[in-house]
Order: sequence, then C-alpha cells, then structure tokens
Amino acid sequence: MCTGIALEILGDYLSDSEVSILSQTFVEVEDPVTTHISFSRRAQLPCTISIYFESVPVDHLDSVEGQLMDVFYDVAKEGFDMERMAIVIRALKNRLLLSVEEGPGPVISSKLIHETIYGTLDGRTLSNDLKDLIYFDRLADWTSENWVALLKKCLPPPFLRRSRLTSRWLINNPHVVILGKPSANLARTLEQNELARVKAQEKRLGEQGLLDKKRKLEEAQEENDRPIPQELIRKFKVPKITDIKFIEMINAVYVPQSARKPPYRNEIERVLDVDESDHPLDLVFSHTRTHFVTVIIYITTKDITAELLPYLQLYLDSFFALPMMRDGGLVEYEEVVKEVNRLTVDKSASMGVEDLAEVLTIQLRAETSRYQDIIRLLGDLFVHSVFSPERYVPSLFCLRLTVGWQLRHPRR
Repeated sequence: MCTGIALEILGDYLSDSEVSILSQTFVEVEDPVTTHISFSRRAQLPCTISIYFESVPVDHLDSVEGQLMDVFYDVAKEGFDMERMAIVIRALKNRLLLSVEEGPGPVISSKLIHETIYGTLDGRTLSNDLKDLIYFDRLADWTSENWVALLKKCLPPPFLRRSRLTSRWLINNPHVVILGKPSANLARTLEQNELARVKAQEKRLGEQGLLDKKRKLEEAQEENDRPIPQELIRKFKVPKITDIKFIEMINAVYVPQSARKPPYRNEIERVLDVDESDHPLDLVFSHTRTHFVTVIIYITTKDITAELLPYLQLYLDSFFALPMMRDGGLVEYEEVVKEVNRLTVDKSASMGVEDLAEVLTIQLRAETSRYQDIIRLLGDLFVHSVFSPERYVPSLFCLRLTVGWQLRHPRR
C-alpha cells in the first residue's frame, strides 16, 4: 500500500499544477501540446499506471511519447525538488483527512472492497490498508534518490533513451501508447457497420427469435427488481444508539448588535457577539471541531455585459496562476502557484453554485492555522493580480478547444 501512495505522490509531483515539470514542458509554453495532464493508478491486479494527455493537437500526437520519456530521464538525472515534494505530500495527506471529515463512507467502503477482493479477510491486510497517514509520514522522510529509484522502475535503460522502437517495447516496465486521432470517415464507417450489424442480427434471429430475446430480457429485469429477502436483511445487526458516537456540535444563534442579548450565551455565541455587524438576517451556526477552514466568495455577474461574460471562464482558469504585485515588487506566477499550493488543501474558481448559474464562486480550503494566510492571499489574488498576455497563451489554447467542441456539439 505504501508503494501505491508513493506512486500517487509521484504523479502529483509531476503534473499537479502549473509549476510541475510536465505542465512546464507541455502546457505552460508558447505552443501548448496539451490542455491537461493527469496520472491514474488502478489497484486491480495487475496494477496499471495511466498517464493522460488531453486535447493534444493531431500534429503533436506522434511526438508526445518521446518527449514524455525525455522529461522523465531529465528528472531522474537532475533529481527532485524536495521542498516542493514536501508540499505535495502534505497536500495529499490533508486531502485524505478532509475527505474523511466530510464523507468517510467512500473512503471506508473502498478499503472494504479492496479487502474483499484482494485481502486475507481476517483483518490483517485491512489493518495495513488503513495506515495511509503512517505511510505519508514515512514517505515524507524519503530522499531525492528514493524518488528517482521509484521513477526509474517505469523507464527504459538510458542507452535506449533515443530509440523510438526500443522506447516502446524493450523497457523494464512495458507500456502501451494509445493515440486517438479524429476521423470523420471512420465515424461514418462505424455508424454504417453498426446499422448493418443490427439488421443482420434481426435477420438471423427472425421474428420468433427476437420475441424470445425480449422475453429473456423481461425475465432478467423482473429478477433484478425482486425485493431483497427480509431474512437476508435481518442478518445485519442494528447497532444500539448508545453505541453510536455522534459528532459533537454546538449550535450558535447570531443576534444583531442593536438587539438585546439574552442572558445566556454559549462560548461560540460569545465569539459571534464580538462582531460589530448589525444585519437583520437570522443565522444559526453549527460549530464542530475540524482540521480545516473553508473560505468561499460568491460574486454576482448581473452587472457584467453579455460581451464580457465569455471571458470570465478565461479569468477563472488562470485565477490562481497570475503574477501579482506585493510590497512594491512583482511576484512571478511560478511563485504565486507555489504559495497557493503551500497554503491550501484545495481550491476552485468556477461559475455557478448549485442551480444558480449567474454567480462567480471562489473557494479556498486550508488548515485552520492558516486562516489568516489564505484571507491575505485571496485579497492579493483579487486586487493585485497582473494580467500578463503571456500567461493567457495556455488558457486561450484550452478555451479555443473548448469553444470548438461546443460549436460542433451544441446542446440539444
């Protein structure tokens, strides 16, 4: 399990943000090769690692694999930036803690499914599988040499580096490269072949055969819709309410400053009373213990003209990756991205909230000890960002592909 977490960390280090080595090579360049790069690891046996390059121009398809291997070899030769690696490890560890706080169900169920399929079913493998936090701490002690050794397991020997043939076949860890090239002719051929296949199937089965297939389908659907037997449900014991440990929570009611305070206020309400606001809204806060704080800003777009609205997405895509002015000097976007990654657990800038589309939403999450830091950072990003044309080249490339796709596939 420690190796699986190490591979997840390695993938994030290589591709997680604008300052990662793969983004700097393929995205943050004058002529972008892709809009996004991501790593994915499947825990099934055998375990597979996938690297996805999205929206690659056709002219670059044949060269991506060779460029990717070159980048890997450069990293293996030059080593890892351990300061940035520490930030990546801490961020992934915090995201795990945050997911357990917000919704432990999926985290626990995935562990149980993994135990059912691959475990010993006596608790030994499950116990080890639940030690993610310990593994993160162990991996935090790894050196650059340890990470290089992990990376090299996925690379061909150095003397095969420049050979296109051997880089595809004669490697320590075999890999398959799938290139998806658009073809209008192939699309039409696939559609025609499918229609021909259906007609041939109807002819082969005949009217009676189709009726038999329909009957089997209906029987299968009826079997699938049968209620779960009560005797099976009763096998699961219902725990006593007294044995359930509920989340401790304190409710706090906001009272305007101009209103008379009730004689008794709990500890959280006394904190609210320090606020000098005097708005008439009825607010009830539910206070509980957490490792993280979330700051969300909602901004209406009602005063933005129709001509400018399409550019909002471009702004949001680059919101956390623009240079900015601070203390009379320019902070380059690379340093801004590093600061954002260091301070936050996750972040988002998007249009819409639930069913309300006319709202711009900015969200930052961080450890509670960094609340003041992210408030300051959010203010700097809003007020002091520098809109450099060079920074919008990759974003314009992504936007161009998105708009092109929407034009060809309009919403029905």
